[in-house]
Amino acid sequence: MNQSKERRNKLKTYIGFAKKAGKIVYGVDQIVKIRRRYLILTDPTLSANSQKKIAKHASETGSTILTADDLAELFGENVKAVAVKEEHLAEAIASILKENQSISGGV
Repeated sequence: MNQSKERRNKLKTYIGFAKKAGKIVYGVDQIVKIRRRYLILTDPTLSANSQKKIAKHASETGSTILTADDLAELFGENVKAVAVKEEHLAEAIASILKENQSISGGV
């Protein structure tokens, strides 16, 4: 439990860095407009059409897509999709999310 809380705090810290640096893009329409994005985070309730649109553009640019159950809580806003435009922050966020998913058993 303590490890999970520690990972969550680390994740929020990385997200905070990305937000302050202006390296976060919010919303499906904005995400598909930008070319340089390394990680796309989606909410499980994102519509099927939006998921298809994001998947198409992610495959064209080689972006990683991950689903985060608590996306709104992590970003402090009601969001369904966000993209991280900085490679190292994207890698750090993705690493923590993948660890959490493997621990909880979900993908």
